Amino acid sequence: MTLTVTEIDRARQDPAVFADVLLGEPLWDHQREVLASPARIRSVLAGRQVGKSRTLAVAALHEAFRQSGRRVLILSAGEEAAKRLLAEIAALAASPLLRGSLVDEGKSLVTLSNGSTILSVPASEKQIRGHSVDLLVLDEACQIAEEIWTAARWTIIARPGSRILMASTPYGRQDRFFAVTWRAGEKRLLHRPAEGHESWRWPSTMSPLVDQTLLDMWRSNAVSDREWRQEVLAEWVDEAGSYFPTAELEAVTADYQLIDPATADGDLVVGGVDFGFAQDANALALVGALEDGDLNTDLHPHGWVYFVAWVEENFAMPYSQFARRIIDHGDHDPSVWKYRPGFTMRHVLAELNGPGTPVVQSMREMAAERWGYPRAIVGVNTTAAYKENAFAQLRLLIQQGRLLLPKSQTGLLRQLNNLEFETRDSGHLKIAVPERLGHDDLALSLAQAMAAVKPRARRWQDRPSGQPRSEGEVMETLSGTRIHARPRCVHDTRAFTAPRGGDGRDEF
Repeated sequence: MTLTVTEIDRARQDPAVFADVLLGEPLWDHQREVLASPARIRSVLAGRQVGKSRTLAVAALHEAFRQSGRRVLILSAGEEAAKRLLAEIAALAASPLLRGSLVDEGKSLVTLSNGSTILSVPASEKQIRGHSVDLLVLDEACQIAEEIWTAARWTIIARPGSRILMASTPYGRQDRFFAVTWRAGEKRLLHRPAEGHESWRWPSTMSPLVDQTLLDMWRSNAVSDREWRQEVLAEWVDEAGSYFPTAELEAVTADYQLIDPATADGDLVVGGVDFGFAQDANALALVGALEDGDLNTDLHPHGWVYFVAWVEENFAMPYSQFARRIIDHGDHDPSVWKYRPGFTMRHVLAELNGPGTPVVQSMREMAAERWGYPRAIVGVNTTAAYKENAFAQLRLLIQQGRLLLPKSQTGLLRQLNNLEFETRDSGHLKIAVPERLGHDDLALSLAQAMAAVKPRARRWQDRPSGQPRSEGEVMETLSGTRIHARPRCVHDTRAFTAPRGGDGRDEF
């Protein structure tokens, strides 16, 4: 198919024509409305699976196509998100009618034949510095730090007609920049949007691809009211009663890489397992003591800093397959890592409730066969008192800045943020997702691992010689704790404790 000059000109002027004719990806009505808006600052509050990423990708590609020498900067909440969005842009640019315009595709940069570039990077001041752009795109803006926005917005002031497009699923406090910017452009009764601003709310039901029957089923028996309002209706929810306030979680969140079991080099960890029931997933969280050299001796001179080294959830996976997967991730004996990759599993705590008892027994048999040490698998009765103590220890380490969380794992962060508490008549605390059994499997697996963490363990007095194995850029969290971009676990068994299991007593 050959396009006429008139059609190409229309595609340059109109993102909807561009998407339909050149990309072969017609926009939905709500996407078309946002991309047609003349506002200089556009904000989209989006539910799940409503076409947010595709909208950002089309906007970036159209800006680069419509005129030569354009500069587009996309900031994402994490490295994986930046890679995914750039891959979507590159896939769109590979359409038959646009393929000749793509001259270079790198890990973070797409260059078109007209000299325009699209740079997609994780949000950091280092990545922003020195850029002057025509279009600034913020993906999952709620997850981007305030100081990054402060630096990023100045990138558009020296380019005539430059604009900002930001989108996010609602998360966190409503005094943060995205919430404030979104409200500035909100259209509502007796409220006129601020000059140059326009905002939209996209509930998941706007997508023509959404399975309404499935949504109705989840609404009735599988999703909490809090989760439904936030993830589907795209509403901010009140944090009153939240056990882990957003500010506490953000203070210990960093964009570091998890340690893949396939590349682990005997890193010493303890694990927590939560077995899925009904709509929940089987979940595993591995926690290690951070090998940080002298990075944190000023803030934490005596105690270890811990971090989530690996986390995963598997929906609809048979228990036996999940159990085998955990065993294959590591071994109790650190000497085996001379011959194969994996974690050194000090202890793995798994719940005995529900389907847990036979699965834990099966895991012990697998550990006896593979590791030669079945006692590393510890079955625990997750009573209300146990959960209260587990989450209390987790929160204490977070408040101290001594447990770091991966920014890339938004599912874990959301589940922690969604946990609510109430005080019973007995004085004990009940910590759970509200009402309709919202997903909490990742949060519970992390809490399980807390029974094997020893917060009062002292760091080595005589440090090993040489540099730490942790590598990459040093990042500092809002709490002041530092971590390398590619962290590793220190091999000090004194950082952990031997939990009791299976007797129904408080593990702490």
